[in-house]
Amino acid sequence: MPTFRIFLISCVMLLTGTNGYTQTPPKNSVEQLVNSLDQSRPDSSRIDILWHLGDHYLYLPGNAKEDIDSAFLYLNQAVKLSDQLQLPEWKNKVFISLATCYIEAGRLETGKTFFKQIIAYYKKQGNSYQQAHTWLALGDQLANNGKNDHQQERKDCYQKAAILYKEAGDKKKYIQAMARRTHILLDERKTDEAEKSLLNIRDESKRNGYYNDLYGWALDNLTTLAASKGDFYQQLFYQFENLDALKKHKEYYTINGEILCYNRITDLYLQLDEYDKAEIYAKKELSLTIQAKGDYIYPLDNLINALLNQGKTAGALTILKRTIISMPPDTRQSIDVNQFFGRVYAAMRKKNIAERYFLRAVRGYRSMDPKYENIDYFTATYETIAEFYVTTGQFHKAAPFLSGLESISKHFTKVQKSTLALNKSKVDSASGNYFSALKHFQYHSHLKDTLFNIEKASQLNHLEVSFETKQKQNQIRLLDAQNKTNLARAQKADLARNITAVGILVMLVISGITFNTIRNKIKSNRLLTAKNNEIDRQNSDLQLIVSEKEGLLREKEVLLADKDILLREVHHRVKNNLQIVMSLLSTQLEYLENKEALQAIEESQQRVQAIALIHSKLYKEKRGLSIDMNSYIMDMVEDLTNIFSAATRRIRFKTEIDIINLDVDFAVPVGLILNEAITNAIKYAFDEKGGEVRISLTKSGDEQSFLLKISDNGKGFPKDFDLDSVNSLGIVMMKGLSGQIRAEFKIINDEGVTIWLKIPVGPQNHSFVKSNSYITTEDQNIILNYG
Repeated sequence: MPTFRIFLISCVMLLTGTNGYTQTPPKNSVEQLVNSLDQSRPDSSRIDILWHLGDHYLYLPGNAKEDIDSAFLYLNQAVKLSDQLQLPEWKNKVFISLATCYIEAGRLETGKTFFKQIIAYYKKQGNSYQQAHTWLALGDQLANNGKNDHQQERKDCYQKAAILYKEAGDKKKYIQAMARRTHILLDERKTDEAEKSLLNIRDESKRNGYYNDLYGWALDNLTTLAASKGDFYQQLFYQFENLDALKKHKEYYTINGEILCYNRITDLYLQLDEYDKAEIYAKKELSLTIQAKGDYIYPLDNLINALLNQGKTAGALTILKRTIISMPPDTRQSIDVNQFFGRVYAAMRKKNIAERYFLRAVRGYRSMDPKYENIDYFTATYETIAEFYVTTGQFHKAAPFLSGLESISKHFTKVQKSTLALNKSKVDSASGNYFSALKHFQYHSHLKDTLFNIEKASQLNHLEVSFETKQKQNQIRLLDAQNKTNLARAQKADLARNITAVGILVMLVISGITFNTIRNKIKSNRLLTAKNNEIDRQNSDLQLIVSEKEGLLREKEVLLADKDILLREVHHRVKNNLQIVMSLLSTQLEYLENKEALQAIEESQQRVQAIALIHSKLYKEKRGLSIDMNSYIMDMVEDLTNIFSAATRRIRFKTEIDIINLDVDFAVPVGLILNEAITNAIKYAFDEKGGEVRISLTKSGDEQSFLLKISDNGKGFPKDFDLDSVNSLGIVMMKGLSGQIRAEFKIINDEGVTIWLKIPVGPQNHSFVKSNSYITTEDQNIILNYG
């Protein structure tokens, strides 16, 4: 996809960037031009016709000599007439075509000379714009020469063109020239210099409001460079910047561009294991792809991956069925769809159904590609079913598919080779072939280390090179020793030959047999020793890697356990300290006689108790990070019922609570508001007949907030009650706490009193877990009736 964009931009640049120094081949036929030439007078119109005729032959397909000769003929006549009429501007226009003609004819230096003459003319005239055009044209012609040995010269041409365009005030042309130069830097893999140039192109485009293909090209290549460094978050930054530009600038927007952004963002979140975010952008990508009637396989694959990694198997199955109903798959897509169904049912532990779908995918692929020419589909189909069989312990069924993958593994990436080696190791181990299993596992570990620990891989390569070098040195020394031995034997043989011919023959035979025997033994011993040493070394490396990993895992478990213990201990101590405060307040009550003071102390006790209850809940939680509001509210109602003897006063409680977890910073103000509202209802709302207090904590319909309501059917406030002028500590405190959590606060006085809060949903406030149903007993409500 990025390659297509680069190709498109290159075409646009080559067509638009040369405006002013080349021309498009004329639409008029050659016969019309020749007739016009015969009827023309010797003026600028004849120069124009000659120029068009020259360009006609210059731009004909191929590189035929007769076409080039015809182009030279007409262009030289145009130059000669320009000199006679003293029209230097026309001469320079024709010179561009003539220079191109020389380069097409293989006379590169002559062509360059013409370009530099034109540049010198415009420099003398002080025309920066035409100088820039000519430098740009020279760079393009050097590229069109069909060779790759003028890269530095081309970069210099584009750099000079960019500087001159900037002097002339043409910012678009400046960006185009810099893009051409950057393209060469990318080809040369000069990543640091290319990155600086790409950032400059991006910034200049934004600064001047040029949101076009060059802006997108710069962001695409910046993303690619960030990927080469393994910087996932920088890749996300560039893709979100591109997405923002697509949405803000209509001239830049295309639906395919938006789909591509969502696709890349989803891929990055999947690689970062942030599956909830990957799900969001995969859904957007799938929706737009279906809207554009495009190929939905890739976005559907991403969405299923995100859902399955979150354990949302039912959701994945529903989306998969809904998608193929809205857009039935074709033959190729059916292969992928069957694999998707297989993966979903495998995640649901419906092994037999999953296997049927995987086998359907294999049969579909074999039907579509009976000669096994499509390596990508072959790999994807076989990898998926092999992984399924290995995961489910059906190793004998996985073996033929793994063998098929091994036959084309030369086309695999290191990640694919690593996965294949690991699965082969498991299959070999299950079949009792432990030596082969160890070999495959070692290869898997080697590839994994290569991918995730480049430094260790480099060290390992260095050790291997050193070992091979030492082996070669030992072999050389051994050969030297053998040569010396052979020389000594030859001398002895010469001496023996001088004594007697029979003795020489006997000694040669004995020496030959002895030499061959010794050499074979030495060779066998050397090979056996090398293999034993290699096996010992690999076993040692494997044991070291395994022990290191086990140690790190144990250390991680200990640290996590310590953190949980410390966090729970903090909450426990806070709860104990709050209990001490409550005890001190209880002690103080015994020495007070003033009713208002007594009431203030008792209310303070209840507020402290509301906070203490939160820390008590956190202490009991395993991780101690959030409060289950359902349990918390029920405990608070029970405590306040006991304190104020609500049951004997015939006061009933009715709750309606979603599954909501709040962190401690947010739970404390919410708990204090609940305490104040419930306490006020119990104390002041009812007469001796009693009544009902309703408490609800639910998610709102707009999914941007949740609602907290505490209402009673009691006496209510007086008719002249004014919330803004009231100075009750409880109400003032509820208003202040509502402001602290940015909640909308209301008191409704209608057939009783309702305390109403709309609290915005935000990661800084709380975590919200949606429930499909309320926590209910009978009639989908918890009704606490203490009467």
